[in-house]
Amino acid sequence: TEPLEDHHSLSGNDYTARETERKELEELFRKAAEKLPPQERNILLLSKIEGVPHKQIASQFRVSVQTVKNQLSRALKKIKRYMGDALSSFFI
Repeated sequence: TEPLEDHHSLSGNDYTARETERKELEELFRKAAEKLPPQERNILLLSKIEGVPHKQIASQFRVSVQTVKNQLSRALKKIKRYMGDALSSFFI
């Protein structure tokens, strides 16, 4: 069997284009996250970027797990709205 990367290898130009696109999306995400209220931003970053469990985040902020879920949901909706079509076109 061939290694997995042989099936999914990208040409140099394709890789460069993907890497440029990824960096642009990261920058767009960072700008969108900066616009969030501090607690929503922190919950989003802890949950989605650092992978911290909701229960641990709730304990850290002294709120319920449901509050963490609600704030995360609001933050994600705002991020998606801000990023608009850029996000959907990246995954096509």
